[in-house]
Amino acid sequence: MRIVLASGNDSFRRALRLLLQFRPGFDVVGEANDQRELVGEIDRGDPELVLLDEDINELPFAELIATLHKLDASPAVIVFSENMAKAEAAMNAGASGFVLKGDPPNRLYVTLENIRLKDGDEKRADYHDFFQSG
Repeated sequence: MRIVLASGNDSFRRALRLLLQFRPGFDVVGEANDQRELVGEIDRGDPELVLLDEDINELPFAELIATLHKLDASPAVIVFSENMAKAEAAMNAGASGFVLKGDPPNRLYVTLENIRLKDGDEKRADYHDFFQSG
């Protein structure tokens, strides 16, 4: 799965990249510091998924997610947020999933697997499945 990381926080993007490099099937094809860079990375990398940090907020989440869905690539979006209300608002705006910033890494892995398997017949990942594998 091709992924673009979008966060204004360099350390957060590096941490996400580190988490993903040890999981087979996930390839980070771009990184963005702001919304303009994000659209450019989507155009260049043709990702299937954007991991979107709430700190990229030049536009309200609802507008940004709607904009991303209008792009030719129309990637799925997982939102990282510090609070549940913002995460729920992102889901209502069309995000495919969310991870709270305080969640353990396994929550991210489960969310990624469920998006990857969304259209397949395979069993959807469960949070506990990843305690044995990672």
